[in-house]
Amino acid sequence: MKKEKILFFGTSKFATAALSEIIEKKYNLIGVVTTPDRPAGRGLKIKESEVKIFAKKCNLKIYQPENLDDDNFLSQIKELKPDLIIVIAFKKLPKSIWETPQHGTFNLHASILPNYRGAAPINWAIINGEKETGLSTFFITENIDYGDILFQEKMTIDINDNFKSLHDKLMDQSKNITIKTIKAILNKKVTPKKQGESNKIKKAPKIFKKDTIIDWKKESHEIYNFIRGMSPYPGARTKITINKNNYDLIITEVSDYKKLDKTYNNRINLELRNKKLIIKNKGGSFSINKLKISGKKEMSGLEFNNGFLKNIENYYFI
Repeated sequence: MKKEKILFFGTSKFATAALSEIIEKKYNLIGVVTTPDRPAGRGLKIKESEVKIFAKKCNLKIYQPENLDDDNFLSQIKELKPDLIIVIAFKKLPKSIWETPQHGTFNLHASILPNYRGAAPINWAIINGEKETGLSTFFITENIDYGDILFQEKMTIDINDNFKSLHDKLMDQSKNITIKTIKAILNKKVTPKKQGESNKIKKAPKIFKKDTIIDWKKESHEIYNFIRGMSPYPGARTKITINKNNYDLIITEVSDYKKLDKTYNNRINLELRNKKLIIKNKGGSFSINKLKISGKKEMSGLEFNNGFLKNIENYYFI
């Protein structure tokens, strides 16, 4: 019996869980395609993708094309003759690649499509206060995240979930849906379904630095969701003035949202309660667990209070 050849495309840590499961289930994985090594960080040290680091440990064949449309790379793909291509956390593939395998090319996306198409579905689901999200596998087409759905699995979003915790839960869940999709495709036991369309579909665009600034005029639960969606990376940004000194803050972890009977005005109230820094605003409160002054090391809310706010009433957020 022919053992179909699988080629895997991925970059970030999110893709490594499914890749690990493909190896565990002993599929015929003929190689891994990931991004080229790049200088990163203040020291501009050469950084390998998480998928490459994992693939090296597993002694997998690794391809790192600078250009996916490069003729030499396309020739390599055709010589490999993959029967199925799997894409998780990777950039858009040219048609010349995704149409190559006889069984097609499928992508795994971290949302219940068609909602939250785009680069940051986990972040935006939390920011928008969704109660659930999930995973979708679908056949790739020319339009990003628009292909026919193969399988979907839902997951509840907890009130204390942030980007990292939900990312890790979905990453773990990705193992099951990836294997389920592979089996169904290779055994021809799946019927792809068209994605629904409406003008109410929510989007998940890439997040830039300008998108990370907290709007303190919003309701407290909206602020809480926004910070969670940016936590711990890239972090929600704000400015605070303390005794005429201005500081750029990045809030990286919050928890314990509570709705309050008392409605506060636009003034942001900070208080220390049980060694936790509590923020109150417009009918709600939550704990600031971790934050940092831009360019400095991360600190706890208690440390920030003791170092900057103790016995001080003259402060306000900008």
